[in-house]
Amino acid sequence: TMADVWGRMALRLANAELHPFDQPGYADRVARFVDDLARVEGVAGHLDLAPLRQAVTDWRRAAGQFAARSAAALTATGPDRARRLDQLNAVQRQVERLFILPDGLPGRPWFRHALYAPKYTYAAMEFPGVRGAVDQGRWDEAGRELGRLVDRVRAVTAALAGGER
Repeated sequence: TMADVWGRMALRLANAELHPFDQPGYADRVARFVDDLARVEGVAGHLDLAPLRQAVTDWRRAAGQFAARSAAALTATGPDRARRLDQLNAVQRQVERLFILPDGLPGRPWFRHALYAPKYTYAAMEFPGVRGAVDQGRWDEAGRELGRLVDRVRAVTAALAGGER
């Protein structure tokens, strides 16, 4: 069954004029991760989530605008259509790369994604740098990791906002 799923996905990606990634949906999902983090005991008293909330709000706005530009490019005609689609695809590929933390997570540098990583139990963890520090009560580290996360979200927002105008 999984071979069938992966095969269909590969065909869909290979045959799409524009990569079928839901940028607004991605930003919406991460906004829910922020809400989940805010409900963790101790977070309200130790971390200011306002910069993260603002960064995600800006990302959501940029993602919606990017989706509108993508829809317009798909229905466009003319000699520059292929160039526009290529630019939009390049931005979408860049988005996931921008979530990579060059130095990795504290204590686990082999995990480098700012949004997702497994816990030590291999269960999924959102915002692993922040959440790992919070779970261990290391609030200074959680604050630093929160800053790195905000930086990555802002970079994604800038990429989506600047991609193919």
